[in-house]
Amino acid sequence: MLASLLNAYPWRVKSYYAILHFVRTNATSLFIVASSLPLLGIFIYYNIFKLNYPQHEDLLSMTFIRHWSTNSWESLLDEWVSHGFGHRYPFTRTVSLIAALLNGGELDITHTGVLGIVFLGLFYGLFTYLLYRSQISLFYILPLAFWFFQPQLKTYMFWSLINQLYMPSLFFSLVAVWLLTKDGSKRLAAALLCVIVGVGAFSSGLLGFGAGALVLFLRRKWSYLAIWCLVAVGTGALYFRNYTQPGWGLPQFRPYENPLSPWLLFHYLTLYIGGILHFESVPVSASTLYNPKLWGSYLLGLICYALIGYTLIVAWAGYVPAVAKRWPGFMQRRFDWWQLHPRIRLFVTGFVALLFVTIYMIINGRTTVEDGSQVFSDRLRIYPTTIVAMAYLMTLWLAKRYRHRIFVFSLGLSMLFFLLSYYYHIDARIREKRFHMTSLYNYLHNKPGFLNDFGTWGGNNQKYNKPNVDSAVLAGVYKPTDPAYLEGAQLVDSHKKNIPVLSVEYDSLTNRYSFSTNNFNNSASAGMNYYLLLNSSEYKFVLPLNVRRSPVTYFMRTGKYYYGDIETIVNATSLPEGKYRVGILAQLKKPYYAFQSDSITIRRTHPGEWW
Repeated sequence: MLASLLNAYPWRVKSYYAILHFVRTNATSLFIVASSLPLLGIFIYYNIFKLNYPQHEDLLSMTFIRHWSTNSWESLLDEWVSHGFGHRYPFTRTVSLIAALLNGGELDITHTGVLGIVFLGLFYGLFTYLLYRSQISLFYILPLAFWFFQPQLKTYMFWSLINQLYMPSLFFSLVAVWLLTKDGSKRLAAALLCVIVGVGAFSSGLLGFGAGALVLFLRRKWSYLAIWCLVAVGTGALYFRNYTQPGWGLPQFRPYENPLSPWLLFHYLTLYIGGILHFESVPVSASTLYNPKLWGSYLLGLICYALIGYTLIVAWAGYVPAVAKRWPGFMQRRFDWWQLHPRIRLFVTGFVALLFVTIYMIINGRTTVEDGSQVFSDRLRIYPTTIVAMAYLMTLWLAKRYRHRIFVFSLGLSMLFFLLSYYYHIDARIREKRFHMTSLYNYLHNKPGFLNDFGTWGGNNQKYNKPNVDSAVLAGVYKPTDPAYLEGAQLVDSHKKNIPVLSVEYDSLTNRYSFSTNNFNNSASAGMNYYLLLNSSEYKFVLPLNVRRSPVTYFMRTGKYYYGDIETIVNATSLPEGKYRVGILAQLKKPYYAFQSDSITIRRTHPGEWW
């Protein structure tokens, strides 16, 4: 066969072997270069769209920084470990404090946001190390580079607090599990330190004690297990001292709600694991489980179940009757491989226990029969991402003969989703950044200091956010950037040609106003440079107007990333009472703004709706 190929196509065969020889002799260099490309891409993406804007619990760290130079050590310690929303935040307070002290006392959220990329790199490094310990070429890890360094995980970069909660709690717990797979008092001490740091990051770090105890039990290290359990009990007791249940987000007894049935729980868990195939949230509830849009997520989740279950059975029992009867040699070879790699077997077992208990608690605490949308939550994507990454490694360990094919298929698939992730999340981040920039403008340019997080949070959010932001700004801990939207903009007549006119509609059912243009003659991409103006006698608000992102198929046909009219929706509960004149701001080469005759009137309809 080879001789006939050489005679027929000598140059092709020689070229193939030359390429193969080049790859083998330069594997390390090629691995570093190939891995750095998606990492470089995510750094560029972050630097383009970063913004120094604190969100919600970020303000807890700012308060701690303000008190650092004025409060006593006793009160600082109490605040350092104090809880909020059902969790304690010593890790994030420490990280934010260090970042502020290195920056002259000012906390710049864009500095701590980089930590998200660092942790993504650490997870990638952990899986690379596992492959190295498996004595498999590092080149096979490349699909995971495109899997981890992609904008779908953008929340871990642009919401500073999030990369200091979920990621460190999971990462340090996994490191602790690995350390416990081998003897040594120093390893035990390091593992305890790691899991305690994980607990300090987020409450789910407590589950690291359970995963570590499982590994020690399987190794029958009873003295280590006793020490481990003693520390776990002490840490848990301290963590839940003076504890207050947040009322949402954590498992709890809810007699007034319909409990999740085992079948519905299985559906939600499966969708959650495969949910990373969705770039946008899809409505999920007991009545929408069989939506065709969810089939891909179901399939990926079921594949992960099968791979993980089969791997654990082979690794520990070494025998699956149906498979062993037909391919006895195959089963024995797989079991022999796990026997030669006992530390990896222990780690994988601890990993599966930790991750599946964690995602069970997430689904049980954050979903209901009527609403399962949290399965697609951006802030919780690190868990299914690592599960899928582990499932990929399992295929490499189990199917030695087909590693090349698995690698090529997985690399192509991960690169496809890498590109689609950029397609969807460039637009998503543009919208987020514009929203946060208008929030900064509205805070700085209104006398009452309005920091609008309008939407479902409504004005009630001001009760918590506004006083903390005011104090942080006054103390110099936070210095908001002024977008200065109207600076240099010319006031023009709204009846002039090419000035877009906004139609205004009110929906009494949802208590929301919608603003949109009708067939405005302008390029759709330029539409992302328009803003809604709402002016009253007391307030002057700027809110972003958006244009719809094109579906992928439409983009491939036309090359247009945006299409349709300029539009936005504003929740009435997010604005103070008053009568507002409607206008539009165009941030083009020659910026201008114009007001039209339309106006809206905001009235409070429920007590406590506003601060």
